[in-house]
Amino acid sequence: MVKKKTKKKAVKKSKAVYSEFPWFKRRDGNIRSSWGIVPINWKGWTAIIILVLLNVFSANYFDFMNAEFDEISKTIVVFLLSIIVFVLIARKKTKGVEIW
Repeated sequence: MVKKKTKKKAVKKSKAVYSEFPWFKRRDGNIRSSWGIVPINWKGWTAIIILVLLNVFSANYFDFMNAEFDEISKTIVVFLLSIIVFVLIARKKTKGVEIW
């Protein structure tokens, strides 16, 4: 007895990520001209406030305006790491956003 091989149709997976309890949503408007996210609950607002406070604190702590290169580089590292962490959190907690 010979078995026939049947071709299975490839199922295309959606790139949309849906968080059960999103913190952010995409801004309304045309995708090309309007980009960004908007907080939709207190957790989103808290994340943005923590980001701003962390960066203001690091600029004041390392005395950004009167610093040498070593202290400026520390401030820049803190700034970049905080932005990266915020983007990763926002990516997971945004309502119906496609994977970037």
